[in-house]
Amino acid sequence: MVYEGCAQIYVERESERLKKMKNERIVSSLAVCIVSLLALCSLASVPPAAGASFTPEWQVGNQMPTNKTQAVVVQDADGMVYVISGVMDIDGYAYTAAVPESHVFDPATGLWSEISPIPVGVAGAAGAVGNDGMIYVFGGNNASLGYIATTQIYDPATDTWSAGTDAPAPLWEAKAAPGMYNDILVVGGFGFGSSMYAYDADTDSWSPLAIAPDEVVAGAFVKDGSYYYYFGGATISSPDGTDSLFRYYYWGDSWTTLDAMPVMLSSHAAILGPDELIYVLGGAADGWDVGPGDNSSYCYNPDSGEWTQLNDLPISSRYLGAAMSPEGYVYAIGGNNDTIVLSDVISLQVYRNYASLSETTLSAGDSFAVTLSIDLANVVPQNGIEYMAIVMSSDDTPSNPVYGWVSGEYSSVAFDMTVPVTFGPGDYTVLVSWYIGTDAGGIEFVDIELEFTVLSAYTLEEQVAMLEENLTAL
Repeated sequence: MVYEGCAQIYVERESERLKKMKNERIVSSLAVCIVSLLALCSLASVPPAAGASFTPEWQVGNQMPTNKTQAVVVQDADGMVYVISGVMDIDGYAYTAAVPESHVFDPATGLWSEISPIPVGVAGAAGAVGNDGMIYVFGGNNASLGYIATTQIYDPATDTWSAGTDAPAPLWEAKAAPGMYNDILVVGGFGFGSSMYAYDADTDSWSPLAIAPDEVVAGAFVKDGSYYYYFGGATISSPDGTDSLFRYYYWGDSWTTLDAMPVMLSSHAAILGPDELIYVLGGAADGWDVGPGDNSSYCYNPDSGEWTQLNDLPISSRYLGAAMSPEGYVYAIGGNNDTIVLSDVISLQVYRNYASLSETTLSAGDSFAVTLSIDLANVVPQNGIEYMAIVMSSDDTPSNPVYGWVSGEYSSVAFDMTVPVTFGPGDYTVLVSWYIGTDAGGIEFVDIELEFTVLSAYTLEEQVAMLEENLTAL
């Protein structure tokens, strides 16, 4: 039938894709392509008891190789976190000269590596990873040059730096985020004030965009799809932090003023977490001085506009960076508290996901159950669970794919699979991709590999007899 043929083509394509993804850290969403199969595949899924909620605590863990504040902290599509330039020390009540030293952090391994130093050391620069994978650093404060307009571009593939066209004005504490094409949006700071410009990486040129509702300096700028959120910050005329929250719509080139934040902040960090909430971390009551940092942390749901205050950071920090990992963590990185420059990487686990097999020792033709479950800290399940599982042979040949969707407010699901009758004795893998809908959108999980062993179809006595027969034949 036509449906069966289409399903087979899909199975072959997705099986090959999953084989290629086995060693990747971040999995692309299966939701859109699975929905098209739901009308074709009717699969029995039994939702067990929902996973538990939990209250996470911040943990002080990995340390940066050096103390850093006012550094550019950005994260690429592979999850690698880059900490570029910044200040390593405070002399009295003045930040020392920015250093060119830069590093990359792998959250999956916890390892740091040094990269080529930036040509011009800067503090308080704006930075973002472009859709071309290049890292763009705009402006910043240099001890010898003051506020600069320089565009410095890092290529992670070659570990080299190059220069782009200068920004329209010298910048300090502007903020940047990737656009929808190969462009970077840069807003605010000393130099731009309330202005925003787009840097086109393809043409190496700048163009003006809509003016923000107010001056924005030393706040936090976060992309969520085609919307961009600017949290708090100071103004050019005053160092005091604000509770302003502005949203920019890329396709309409327009700004909207949203309900105020629950706290007035400047020099804080923010990141779109793996659970689709925006986490706002640390900061201070003002954004120009050395001064003490703040240890508060909040999460914001862009869909509902609701704020949740989280447990405090164990270390107060201002001018820090933020990152996340698809394994369910949010990170606060470096910064300074008064005159102490920090090297701490502090983590918060925002969900815990589990997967298991009902049996790990099986025979060819046996059935077994796969159970997927998640504990959620700050979101609640909605709109069901989608999953795909494939049995992989020792040579990575896919077999018996299973697709499914369980609607409702579940945070766990169980489904049955079968060991192909053609499998001989040996070790095999079930490769699982899954997605859960939540009140903030949804969570795409990193692929999970579950191992099982297939026993011989013959009894021990039969195997001994066959061995003896083979020896006699020799």
